[in-house]
Amino acid sequence: MGSGEWTRPFVVGTLLAGQAAGGYGLSAIIWLSATALLATPIAASFVPPFPAKAARDNSKGDIPHRPWLTLIRQRAFVRVTLVAALFSAAMPCTIPLP
Repeated sequence: MGSGEWTRPFVVGTLLAGQAAGGYGLSAIIWLSATALLATPIAASFVPPFPAKAARDNSKGDIPHRPWLTLIRQRAFVRVTLVAALFSAAMPCTIPLP
């Protein structure tokens, strides 16, 4: 999915959560969050396993001395980390701290 394709489900989900909170109170948010947390491991079971050869750093098949280098060499990890950093900088926390 492209970046714009995620906007519609996010907006619909936000509106549905607001309707649930308005109709059933804030306890609906707790139940929806609990349902999402329980659905996460079920959804994760459909993710294909990480290829064993990708975790190897050299041709001998040894586990790398610096496993973080394996992560940095993967473009998907770098992109996700960069997007997360940009979003966290663009949307600072506005909750007042005591």
